[in-house]
Amino acid sequence: MGLPIIQIQNLSKSFGSIDALKGISMNVDKGIFGLIGPNGAGKTTLFRILLNLITPNTGSARIFGLDIVKDSLQIRKRVGVLHERPIYLPSLTPLEYLSQVSKIYDKQRDPHELLEMVGLENAKKRPIGHLSAGMRQRLGIAQSLMGCPELILLDEPTSNLDVSGKSQVLDLIIRIHEELGTSFLISSHVLSELQKICTGLAFLGNGKLLEQGNIAEIMERYSKDRIRIITSDASKLADILRDVSWAENVRVTGISTVIVTSSLDLESVRSSVIDISNHQSIDVFNVGMATDLVDIYTEVFGDEGTSL
Repeated sequence: MGLPIIQIQNLSKSFGSIDALKGISMNVDKGIFGLIGPNGAGKTTLFRILLNLITPNTGSARIFGLDIVKDSLQIRKRVGVLHERPIYLPSLTPLEYLSQVSKIYDKQRDPHELLEMVGLENAKKRPIGHLSAGMRQRLGIAQSLMGCPELILLDEPTSNLDVSGKSQVLDLIIRIHEELGTSFLISSHVLSELQKICTGLAFLGNGKLLEQGNIAEIMERYSKDRIRIITSDASKLADILRDVSWAENVRVTGISTVIVTSSLDLESVRSSVIDISNHQSIDVFNVGMATDLVDIYTEVFGDEGTSL
């Protein structure tokens, strides 16, 4: 696969008595990579360090093999950024805005081409203040593409968007990666979104790296022998299962969800759970393998993840 596009070694950052990052070491390969973690996990701090907006207390990082501090200018010419809440002059049109942005770069894409790429060609002369939230976010992605970047950093790219807007932004990210070969580092709280588009993941919690790797490998590692039960009374069923011989690591992960580890096959677990529920007047709606990112998130973070 070659050299990782981002290499981070023992990165720490403190703000007074608050340790925002605590010795983070990780690699990010080319592709679409997601950062997961509750509020205060250190995701935005990591972004700001990578962009050389703040300096770490210890450690180092390289992008494209270049040092983020010594070679910051070279890196910025090859990296695009979309912050969580981009600010625009509402009176400018998308075409006027991108034309102004283009003047920053030695190498740039055509504003008309970018607007067509992100689906804003028909709105190119409409004031930005009249655009929907989803359209403004797509404009932000167009802006991040202006300098022909090899890597784009997206901080909560679907924040405050409706279902349609989220879907359009996610589809756009995938299409840009497939058509242009652009890599992405994405911070998001929406786990289902990262599961849909990412090739790799890192879990940050309380300034520490808790898990990282290829998404398929992580999914396999955490879903093995883990079963999700959807029920009318998760607490009652969990209390019962803790006394059942085949059930291990029984956890309530939601008002209606129990996760349990078992060496039994799924059908045997389902049969036992249904038999138990029938005798205890508990409704069981579904028994299946715990294979989505929400289950893994709960497993990795435990109670810390409830602030997500």
